Amino acid sequence: MTQNSEFLFQRDRNKAIILSKKEILEKLRLFGKVCGKSSFTTREYDAWNKRGVRSDTITRIFGAWSKAMAMADLKPTRVWKKDIREMVETFKQCWKDLGNEPTGKQLTSYLMRVNSPYKLSSYRGYFGSLGRLAQRIQDQQAGKISDSQVYERHAPKRKRRTVPLNVRYSVLKRDGGKCVLCGASPPTNLEVDHIIPVSKGGDDSLSNLRTLCANCNKGKSDKDA
Repeated sequence: MTQNSEFLFQRDRNKAIILSKKEILEKLRLFGKVCGKSSFTTREYDAWNKRGVRSDTITRIFGAWSKAMAMADLKPTRVWKKDIREMVETFKQCWKDLGNEPTGKQLTSYLMRVNSPYKLSSYRGYFGSLGRLAQRIQDQQAGKISDSQVYERHAPKRKRRTVPLNVRYSVLKRDGGKCVLCGASPPTNLEVDHIIPVSKGGDDSLSNLRTLCANCNKGKSDKDA
């Protein structure tokens, strides 16, 4: 294997496994020959004891299970649509059976025991984490949120984009190293502000950036809010 090959480090049955993308695709092709199918589900693949890595790992590496299948010259299985209400009820039933909030390991064991079509990754992908789902269920029961809010997809907060240093320098130089609103200059803290916020489609072009002191920038943010 060459030095530039892409490696996957994955723990499986207490053994370290190192597979490249090429080797993963070969595993998929091999399983297709073993089961005599040109299309198979993640559940079928995960039941194979010679798989090397699990389907959720393959999905993470290639971006989608269907993409990995296509790259292996196999037919992607039809996309299964999740029933969010059923997912929540399954989680609640697991909670009831255990008598306490289930951990990821406990939920996985329960899903396998009841032959559920859902996976732990399905819950984390939709709700963000099991803890968030558990909190929603508790809040709904206490009347803090509506029934419909329990089933909403978790939308992670976007991190604020940092203006590149070379662009920041150009803006500060253009504005004379002063706040364009009040004229404050160092040692007052100066910040590069987006005139049209990124959340509203603003970009990092010089025409959309200006120099503001910390106080003016905060005042602008309070006004926008």
